[in-house]
Amino acid sequence: MAQIVEEALAFPHKPSPEAIHRTLDAFVAHQTADRLHDIAAPTLVLAGDEDAVTPPRYGRIVADGIPDARMEVLSGEAHQPFQESPDAFNARVDDFWREIEARR
Repeated sequence: MAQIVEEALAFPHKPSPEAIHRTLDAFVAHQTADRLHDIAAPTLVLAGDEDAVTPPRYGRIVADGIPDARMEVLSGEAHQPFQESPDAFNARVDDFWREIEARR
């Protein structure tokens, strides 16, 4: 976690407060849950069980709205498991795609 914070603080292209505000406004206003049923691609929804920003219950809403989606909660992970434990995250995604390929 310390490395992630250090990298974020060292990032040379920091967004302005206005840009962050616009992003948050868009995030709050963006409502597309009613269109999730249109997704036909194989879908794996991953959530970290320690994610305080988007707790697993939000991932469950997404997974429940997508036909045949799979929802998995990653133990000990927070908001960015692809950064926090990239090897485990990538392995899980790779396993998912291998399972999909094996069905074809």
